[in-house]
Parts: sequence; C-alpha cells; structure tokens
Amino acid sequence: MDNAVCIPDRLRSLRSARGVTVIELLMTLAILAILVVIGLPSMQETFRTNRVSAFSNELLAAAAYARSEAIRRAGEVVLCASPDPTSGGSDPAANGASCAGVALNRGWIVFVDEDRDGQRQASEPVLRVGERRTDLVAAAGSDFVLRYDRLGRAVAFTADTIDVRSAPCESGRPARRLIGVSAIGRVSVDPTIRFCP
Repeated sequence: MDNAVCIPDRLRSLRSARGVTVIELLMTLAILAILVVIGLPSMQETFRTNRVSAFSNELLAAAAYARSEAIRRAGEVVLCASPDPTSGGSDPAANGASCAGVALNRGWIVFVDEDRDGQRQASEPVLRVGERRTDLVAAAGSDFVLRYDRLGRAVAFTADTIDVRSAPCESGRPARRLIGVSAIGRVSVDPTIRFCP
C-alpha cells in the first residue's frame, strides 16, 4: 500500500481557501471611491428635487384641506403664509399664529375665519400648520391669503403662481416647481421640474 495520508475533503478546501490581498482591497476601495465621487452630485440633485416636490404636494394638500373644511363647516377657511406658524407650541388651538406677507416656506396656517376678514384673530381656531423650511424658497406673486367660502370657492382672490425652488438654487439645476392657483381657488402643481434661473 501507499503511505500517502488521506486528507478529508473538508480540510482540503480549508487549506486552499485564501483571503484577499492588500492590493485587492485597495483596488476595491479605489473603485468604490470613484463611484461615490461620480454618484454623489446626482444624489444631491435628486434630494433637492424630492424636497421641492414634497413641499409642492404639501401645499396642494393644504389647499385641498382648507377647501374641504370650508364646505364641511359651511363657513370660511383660510390658507395663508405665516411668519410664526408654530407660536404657542404644538397645540394648534393655542396657536398665536397670524397671516403676513412672507414667503410660504417661512410657514403657513389653515384656520377657520369666523369673522370673514382674511386675518386670524386669537379666538379663531388653527386647523393645520406648515413648518418653517430653510432648505427651499416658496414665493408667491403677492401676499398669499387663499380664502374659501362655504361652497368651496375662493373669496376675493386673484390668480397667482407660487414658485417653489431649492435653496440655494444654482443656475441650470433642475430644482424648481410652479404651483398655479386660479381665481376660483383651484390649485394645481405643474408636473414639469424646471431649471433654476
């Protein structure tokens, strides 16, 4: 017989198994770094575009909510820009927020306009609050106060466009959306992502 030692297959596979060398590891890390450098700018652009779209949809939902509440309550409900949307804390009933001619990204409120003057009084309940956003700008052509009557129509409103863009909005970057508000209070988001000027 042969004096050869019989090695089980399990042990033979362990002997032949090798780890990665330092050079292989460095090459993998270099390729990974190149992919990150190439992909990072497009990811940042995607995040900017998503923030603009999310805020546009938030405003669209707030307008729809204000209109439906006006119909449900058979009274006037207002969506307006507010420099202090969360004054009074998280309790909307205790909110001391008011309407003012500021950009919508500074904050907004939806409230029941019991005295029908388009301005919030301390006794008028706040129904919904939009937080201040520093990562974008949402400017309307005028002081934005959208009042809905008991039939869901806009009261004393001139058609307006809200320009929502990321901040900063670098020229030529696709990080801008337009929201149209018709004279009767119909709100629509232009589905086209526009380029910054």
